[in-house]
Amino acid sequence: MAVAIKMPRAARKELVTLGENIRVARLRRKLTAEIVAQRAGTTRQTIAKIESGNPAVKIGTYVAVLQALGLLKGWGDLDDPVGEQMALDDLPQRARLKNGGGLDRLEGAEAGRHAPPHSGARPRAGVLCLS
Repeated sequence: MAVAIKMPRAARKELVTLGENIRVARLRRKLTAEIVAQRAGTTRQTIAKIESGNPAVKIGTYVAVLQALGLLKGWGDLDDPVGEQMALDDLPQRARLKNGGGLDRLEGAEAGRHAPPHSGARPRAGVLCLS
């Protein structure tokens, strides 16, 4: 007996888009669903479910199909600008160097980077010393 899976509308829409994109990629490569199924270790019927965006198909099967189509690289990368901004907001306002480092080593620290030690000459304000 099939179980209906409840999911938010936006998530369902993205899953349908993913399925459509998988279908387009398969057709561009002139591969049948049977060949992709064999390469992914699944069935032709499961390929049809994936291409329709069926949420009941295991994510591992989606990944195996992406691998079979040569589309797996970079798939797991997430663009998370909100999370990145939250992490930046939690950074401390001041940083203290261990071993009594001088102020000249902290130039640029407010921008989130440490200037490397240099030969004693202080760099101009706003210039990152890379020596």
